[in-house]
Amino acid sequence: MTEISEKAAAATSSSNPSRPSSSSHSGSGSTDKDAVRPHMKSSSDPNNEKLDLTKADSAVIVPPKAENIEDHYRHLPPDEAEVLRRQVVSPTVKQGVAVLYRYASRNDILIILISALCSIAGGAALPLMTVVFGQLQGVFEQFFIDRTLTSSAFNDKLVEFVLYFVYLGIGEFIVVYISTVGFIYTGEHLAAKIREHYLESCLRQNIGFFDQIGAGEVVTRITSDTNLIQDGISEKVSLTLAAVATFVSAFIIGFIKYWKLTLILFSTVVALLINMGGGSTFILKYNRQSLEAYAHGGSLADEVISSIRNAVAFGTQERLARQYDAHLKNAEYFGFRVKGAVACMIAGMMMVLYLNYGLAFWQGSKMLVDGETSLSNILTILMAVMIGAFNLGNVAPNIQAFTNAVAAAAKIFNTIDRVSPLDSSSNEGEKLENIQGSIRLSKIKHIYPSRPEVTVMDDVSLEIPAGKVTALVGASGSGKSTIVGLVERFYDPVQGTVYLDGHDISKLNLRWLRQQMALVSQEPTLFGTTIFNNIRHGLIGTKYEDASEEKQRELVIEAAKKANAHDFVSSLPEKYETNVGERGFLLSGGQKQRIAIARAIVSDPKSKSTGYKNMRSLTKVQETLGVCPKAL
Repeated sequence: MTEISEKAAAATSSSNPSRPSSSSHSGSGSTDKDAVRPHMKSSSDPNNEKLDLTKADSAVIVPPKAENIEDHYRHLPPDEAEVLRRQVVSPTVKQGVAVLYRYASRNDILIILISALCSIAGGAALPLMTVVFGQLQGVFEQFFIDRTLTSSAFNDKLVEFVLYFVYLGIGEFIVVYISTVGFIYTGEHLAAKIREHYLESCLRQNIGFFDQIGAGEVVTRITSDTNLIQDGISEKVSLTLAAVATFVSAFIIGFIKYWKLTLILFSTVVALLINMGGGSTFILKYNRQSLEAYAHGGSLADEVISSIRNAVAFGTQERLARQYDAHLKNAEYFGFRVKGAVACMIAGMMMVLYLNYGLAFWQGSKMLVDGETSLSNILTILMAVMIGAFNLGNVAPNIQAFTNAVAAAAKIFNTIDRVSPLDSSSNEGEKLENIQGSIRLSKIKHIYPSRPEVTVMDDVSLEIPAGKVTALVGASGSGKSTIVGLVERFYDPVQGTVYLDGHDISKLNLRWLRQQMALVSQEPTLFGTTIFNNIRHGLIGTKYEDASEEKQRELVIEAAKKANAHDFVSSLPEKYETNVGERGFLLSGGQKQRIAIARAIVSDPKSKSTGYKNMRSLTKVQETLGVCPKAL
């Protein structure tokens, strides 16, 4: 059995405090390749700090970004740059409305088509009332002016046209209801699928990907951004299709009634399209920048809330609040620009519509005087064109929803389409039949993808023999966690190789590799569920994953006893059914560590990695690891 123990407060190497030393025991001396070479970057270096609170008053602290990925790694050799680039790069999804319907099934497409047809039918039927109104005006003219209709004939005509309005109203109710419900249903369904695929993709990504974006940005994408997508593919699509159908139907009626006047009024449509096209361009641009600012703010908020005790302990609440406020002000700045573009677009549209009224009355009166057409035709054309133009104008607010959806989808689908270079769900790679557990690092050079300017390790070699307890001792930032991360293959080194029993771990199946190890960090994270479920998570991927609950409970209790956690768990009112709270905040640090150790050893891993400060607890842990099943 191999154990790697991180002791941040332990004694460091006397010869070089910044260099971790490796020691092994169980009856044999230390290995001859246990020295870790220099060039380990200290975490006390300001360049390594994630948040520089001294700058919080004046600027938003975000990870440095190059203009493009090539600039980011330009100073590195091509082969090293490629190793880092593939750990962080994401594809760029071409923006467009069609991408929003990527996950539509045949059933979804059928519902969308039926709903779209109903929307078009409902929109096209709306201008028909102008025809009825125009003919009704002609009936009034025949009865009151020309005196060509009797009272009974006039009443019959009135009843006939009133029934037309009733039929149109009933038809509108049916088709509008179907179209609205259909698009709302598909919007909910597709948004749920996008959330599912996004979360699934995030869970496949490598650690370097999350170093770039942060957990808060992921939360923002899966909540607010997917809501924007849902808003852009739901009932607003129905309203837009109906508005366009109304516009087309209105002008068809106008051209049938009198083409010359309708053609003159069509000039206003060109002005409307120019107005909306220009406005939507600016809306899309500024809205994308606003969403990015909100995402950065969400990432900062997630980090602060998740470590609120540290923030309170160091009194950094005000500075962190100012940092968050700076993100909000940045989002507010672009948000005002979005609203300004929307306001200009709507104002310009209303101006064009009223100019259209003036143009219609001016040209219509001239044509009426010249005897080119009748008053009923002029009124029908005027009302039809006005209804069509107004409905086209109503598309403008929906354009913002569509542009918001497209901008949000671009970020989400960039992640969904990203192929993780370290995908633990992949079946690729070799699975060894028998392993001893020896680990060797050969001439490792490591650079974190999010900090390409810092070389964390350079030409480091280390051997961790099987069947021995091995401790890496060194100052904070000397590379102990980095070594664990490379062994777990959280990152790929830019040079060198990590071997397990002489096998290059980059050739092994990643899921299988990590199942052979168990990692307990100094600050373990628990899930917001019961103690039993937290420990049972360690059975996932093992032969006991589908075992009966009685068998799993037996394994969980046994692991808790070995981890020295059973006594304190049994003293709780609800025992193993006690909810630990979000990230285990309802438990002490030592209690969380013991539960994490139980979770680690319940699956009988071949390698166990712990991070402990308290030496008494460490002794207990070593005793616990001594009674765990031996490695094969």
